Amino acid sequence: MNNKNYSNIIPLQDVANMSDSDLSSTFIRPAVYSHIGCDWSDAPLMITLKDIKSEDTDVNVGRPEEHSVLEGQQLADSYAKGLNVWENSLPIVTPNTEPNAKFKYDLKAGFGTIQALLANGVKKFPFWVVKGTKEQLLRVSSLENTKDLLTVSFPTGEAGIVHHFKVLLSLGVKLDTEEKIDDKLQETWPGLNAVVKGRVKAEIIKLVKDGVKPRKYRTFAKVKVDQWLTQSADMVAQFRHGGQYDPSRDRIGYCTKNALDPFINAVKKYNETDHRSYVVFHVNAPSINSSLKDKRQALLDQLTSYEDSFHAMGMKFFPLDVLGFMPQDTENEDMRKLVDVDGNPIETSVFRDVRKSMQSKANWPADYRFGDIITPYVDANGIVQHEVKYEGGE
Repeated sequence: MNNKNYSNIIPLQDVANMSDSDLSSTFIRPAVYSHIGCDWSDAPLMITLKDIKSEDTDVNVGRPEEHSVLEGQQLADSYAKGLNVWENSLPIVTPNTEPNAKFKYDLKAGFGTIQALLANGVKKFPFWVVKGTKEQLLRVSSLENTKDLLTVSFPTGEAGIVHHFKVLLSLGVKLDTEEKIDDKLQETWPGLNAVVKGRVKAEIIKLVKDGVKPRKYRTFAKVKVDQWLTQSADMVAQFRHGGQYDPSRDRIGYCTKNALDPFINAVKKYNETDHRSYVVFHVNAPSINSSLKDKRQALLDQLTSYEDSFHAMGMKFFPLDVLGFMPQDTENEDMRKLVDVDGNPIETSVFRDVRKSMQSKANWPADYRFGDIITPYVDANGIVQHEVKYEGGE
């Protein structure tokens, strides 16, 4: 199966249902890693995805940044068409030998592939299984992300684009935001491939010494949220999303980076089920002019603005609470826990709305407190309040 034709593209579910003999006859061990010296399985092994530690964070050696949301979507769309057998690019795992380990395997190559498979509803898939020293396994991971440099497919044109921006900087052109970089790329290369564009931008940002600083921030999409919940989040941080009911909090859960969708969905769900809802927010990576805190606070301000506007139109009850934010600053935040606006970990599983007291245009609600929200009620003045059980004051 060496010709690049449609017969070499196998639907994902067909791959997941392959027998051991099918796997042995269909896939060949990738020769590009042969010089490293690891011990490889004779054939790929069919493995359940939930048995693999696969979050695309610091374990993805050789890739300075995790796969972006856009990259993840591109890979998911590509894999939805099937697996290209001729690419010979099955993901690679190594057995987890730590005692009482949560996962049977650690992923060494194919982090984007795992996210694409999860996005397409795949539960099991064939993997190459390798064993070796820590240094050998490190080399496998690094080579998987850089092996194109060993072939004639090395994208030499990208270096020319980066050099173009060096000249712009020498001429005094200000490139201190990602938007300005995007504008300049669009001016000269309007049809630039999205994957290539991402790599080029990463190199350009490194050139701007006083511009965008390279700190690793996580961004999230649905698949990444699911991975975080199953692989990193502690028990206190567990939540439901996608409109699922959370029996421990008696609420419908959402996770998003905009305020309008959960607000509208919460109203619809309350009308259908009589259950309140909560939302866990996440935001885009910070820029020069907008910090992580700024972006988080902007979401809370936007949500409060919606409540003020709907209250002014006569709406008296608002069934949405803010459970917290996804942790996104890998240097300064506890990546196992939900956090508040300032990035402080939320240490309790008792439900609470994280919004701070703030003046409302319509003077509604009178206060957002860090208490245990039990039930909303209408006070003597007809204003919706939250009944609060205090835990040591405000």
